[in-house]
Amino acid sequence: VGDKDVYKRISAQINADYKIKNWLSIGTNNSIERWETKSVSHMSETSSVLMAAIQNDPLTPIYFKDKSEFTQGMTDTYNNLNAEFADLKANGLDGSELIMKAEDGRYYAVSKYVDNDHGSPFIQLARNRQTQSGVSVRGTAFLDFNPIKDLIFTSRLGYRISFSNNHNYSDPFYANPMSKAIEYSLSASANTGLYYQWENFFNYNKTIGRNTVSAMAGMSFIENRSDNVNGSATGNSILPDYAENFRFLSFVTTSANKSFGNAPGISTSLAYFGRLVYSYDNRYNVQANFRADAFDSSKLSAQNRWGYFPSFSAAWTISNESFIKDNISREALSSLKLRASWGRNGNVNVLNNYAYSTSISKGSNWYEYGIDHNGADYELVYGSKPSGLANPSLKWETSDQIDIGLDARFLGDRLSVSVDWYKKLTKDLLVSINPVPEIGVASTTVNGGDILNKGFEVELGWRDRVGDLGYSVNTNFSTLKNEVTYLDPTISRILSGGYYVSQIRTAFGVGNPIWYMYGYKMDRIAQETEYKKNADGSFALDGGGNKIVLYNAGDPVLHDFNGDGIISEEDRTNIGQGMPKLTYGLTVSLDYKDFDFTLFGTGVAGNSIFPVLFRTDRPYNNTLDYYRANSWTPENTGAKLPNAAAVKNSPQFWASDANVFKGNFFKFKQIQLGYTLPKAMLRKVSISNMRVYVSFDDFITITKYPGLDPETATTTSAQQLGIDLGTYPTSKKAVFGVNVTF
Repeated sequence: VGDKDVYKRISAQINADYKIKNWLSIGTNNSIERWETKSVSHMSETSSVLMAAIQNDPLTPIYFKDKSEFTQGMTDTYNNLNAEFADLKANGLDGSELIMKAEDGRYYAVSKYVDNDHGSPFIQLARNRQTQSGVSVRGTAFLDFNPIKDLIFTSRLGYRISFSNNHNYSDPFYANPMSKAIEYSLSASANTGLYYQWENFFNYNKTIGRNTVSAMAGMSFIENRSDNVNGSATGNSILPDYAENFRFLSFVTTSANKSFGNAPGISTSLAYFGRLVYSYDNRYNVQANFRADAFDSSKLSAQNRWGYFPSFSAAWTISNESFIKDNISREALSSLKLRASWGRNGNVNVLNNYAYSTSISKGSNWYEYGIDHNGADYELVYGSKPSGLANPSLKWETSDQIDIGLDARFLGDRLSVSVDWYKKLTKDLLVSINPVPEIGVASTTVNGGDILNKGFEVELGWRDRVGDLGYSVNTNFSTLKNEVTYLDPTISRILSGGYYVSQIRTAFGVGNPIWYMYGYKMDRIAQETEYKKNADGSFALDGGGNKIVLYNAGDPVLHDFNGDGIISEEDRTNIGQGMPKLTYGLTVSLDYKDFDFTLFGTGVAGNSIFPVLFRTDRPYNNTLDYYRANSWTPENTGAKLPNAAAVKNSPQFWASDANVFKGNFFKFKQIQLGYTLPKAMLRKVSISNMRVYVSFDDFITITKYPGLDPETATTTSAQQLGIDLGTYPTSKKAVFGVNVTF
């Protein structure tokens, strides 16, 4: 994609530490960054460059040889016969300028077989003029004050200042009846942000004999300010003889459609926290924490503003007990520790501002008042209305978590084991419900859900050295069982999604994992023509006396859960989950003399991926080869998928489990080989250390998923986990590098 997908960054960092007195130290860490970016659109089923590349039919070239290969629509537009562009023609734009061409003068080709909303991926790339840039400055300044022995006071101020802007403009063009623009358009936005966090806390540490006590108490204040201004305009008249950046000046005075907006914002939060720790003889350790948090009035009412979050933990180092030390050698058992903890935390970040109160939306609805000035009909005037339904009872969403763990090291620290079991219950989940229609608002927020998460986390490691060869192997895995255990009685389930082409949805409901895939279940594929039957087993006949066909050979048979003989919304069910049940990783390290080798990989299992890559509204688009190779035909009756012609326009089939794939994968994230040059040779050129290496990152993925990349095959929304909208895959990188120390 060349210069259409770039990221440029210049950064600098300044750090300083000063010890003014033995009892006073100050310091600061600061960084500044200037960045510019242009990106290729993805993660969209209808309008991304990546989806266009996937779906562009293979018979369409990149360029047409000449105008004789144009489609009829392109020819008409080129010759000023397309009435849609009449206003542009009246303002001096010739139709030939509407047909997109490359810098070398060749015209971009579009499909002659199917109209689509992306036209061509190369046309989309050529039209990509959106740029973003910005500057950010961030840092921390701190002061450590030691007034008396064992007591330290710390004051720390962290800040972030950011400026960014976004510019985009586009010209009219024509590719096909679905992919076109009949106006010039431009838009711009500028964003500023100021964030700072001020923390002040005391730390006290005291050791008396075998007893160690430490305590901490402090406060934190956060303020986050933002300001955004944006504007856009569309029209059919520009100043064509001006430079590209100035062609739109006429939009200021002409009848172009203009839109402007400004959205300043501020939020603040305050917290008090403390910690008390006691340990005895490196054997017993207990800890208690407490934190109280409050946001400003934008989140919760004054009565429910504060949230209180305690936590406790204890640890027993069994290996330091005499009955272990006296009976088991340190070589056999280096360390053995048992841990347990309980804690609570809270969240209100999911809340929109002022959800607990009602704001007024001005000029939002027409109202009828009496008789108009002519003595007839009603007079319509704009009025105002409440923008939502207030819920002053809203409170913090809280999570209580229990952890029990065991850490052990054996055989002179060569073997290490860590095992944890956890259980987390999230209560008073903030969810949106639909009030009864008489209320007059679409939704409101309530504390109306509970979620249970539980599982194990295990880490295993082995390291050793045999002569000049040193090696280590470390692996980890974690399991997760996720379930919604309660939902407000007024809600059967919460739905999300409903995409334009496949109609797949995700749902949030009791007894299921969060945001599971909510679709239809395919029972089988009909192998011959099947007819509808009456209750007595006889064939049902239509008005002409003909048997009524239920399924033709190759048709999908979807499960009728409610038994009404009709496949409808009521027959949707859980067909998969986007959240992995198992996450794991592996790291292998080797070193032999001056050579070193590292292998690192991660993987997941137990999750599903639903690719929204087949366009039921445009069935002749290109798609994954999996669908072609596995479709039913008279010669391939054992296929996984039905006859392609039978389901090409079937949203129900494309929202079924036949289109759900296992998301299991293992990816080698890095394979690196390095060599450190001999120090004796380096000393001659005043270099203390030099290492050269070659690295292959994200080169190998083991998976059965037929899409682009199972690691990125999801959206950024927690409500759409596992929905693949054509996300850009992870880049494979081959890196050669040199590390030099002087």
